[in-house]
Order: sequence, then structure tokens, then C-alpha cells
Amino acid sequence: MEHTKEPWHYAPHHGEVDIMAHNPSHAVCRMFVDRGIGADTAQPTPKQDAVRIVACVNACAGIPNPAAIPAALAALVESAKQHRARGDNGHAGIIELALAALKGE
Repeated sequence: MEHTKEPWHYAPHHGEVDIMAHNPSHAVCRMFVDRGIGADTAQPTPKQDAVRIVACVNACAGIPNPAAIPAALAALVESAKQHRARGDNGHAGIIELALAALKGE
């Protein structure tokens, strides 16, 4: 799949946020939010969304099929659980560290 190459970054732009590619003159997208009457102010800001999008895109750099990552992680977690259940402590602590990292701890 072809896409705009990494690294991406975000840049504020007149109250909105541009997601930019490695070429500073190329905006991948511009994010804005309608904070008008009745707007849900509990929603994330464009900057918060842009930070997450950019982090995900850059983290997937060089991965040929990023859509397969959730299944690959699930398989790794299941394998780690099976090793732990068998008492395989050859890599003591690594399983717990990996599981904590997936939870954002």
C-alpha cells in the first residue's frame, strides 16, 4: 500500500492543526473542531487527535502491513500467557513488562 512517507509531525495552523509529512509544504490533513452551540466540549481536541495519529503513523514506519499489528500482538500476548502458565521463567519479568507496556503502564 502506498502512502505518504514518514516521519509525520503536527503543526498548529490558525486554531486548527495540520498533520504534515516529511515535506514541510505537504499537509496530509488539516484537523479542526466545531466548538459552536451544542458542541461536545468533552471530545478530544484536534491537537490531541493529531498527536495520536502522528505517533501511530511514525510507530508503523517500515511495517509492511500495519493492519496486522493487533492480531500479531494478540498472538504474542497469548504465547506469553502460555509460557507463564507452564512456569517458563527463562525470561523472568519480560512477559510482565510486555503486558504492562501494552496496557500503557
